[in-house]
Amino acid sequence: MEKILMILFLTFGFVIQQEKLENFSYQKQINEDFNSFCLKFSKDRQFQTERILFPLPIFTENEQGESVVKKITRKSWKHTDFVGLKKMNKKSSIDIEINSRANAKLTYSMEDTGVSVIHFFIKKDGKWYLLIRE
Repeated sequence: MEKILMILFLTFGFVIQQEKLENFSYQKQINEDFNSFCLKFSKDRQFQTERILFPLPIFTENEQGESVVKKITRKSWKHTDFVGLKKMNKKSSIDIEINSRANAKLTYSMEDTGVSVIHFFIKKDGKWYLLIRE
């Protein structure tokens, strides 16, 4: 009887460990391509909200040219469709610069206006997240 209990205990323990390893392996395999992420981030409102590290610091300048930092909460965030903005304004451009495997920068600018908005992204656990906006 003790041998049967011991075998059941070891088998049960092995199955649980195997499930943990499979889940761990799956999580580590997530490695999003930034361009694919960016398209989904732009189009999918819920996905965008899930992939922002709130409160999001937004760096701007006041009328005197002094740096100002505002923190945007999840509740006050407004969805930004980069692809839609680009299609609406022919004089706008989107530049993507991937600095490393874990850092990227997306710059949206409008020609002849001086408008330029920079978004800094980081990769955390294989997924991209918006970290800062300037």
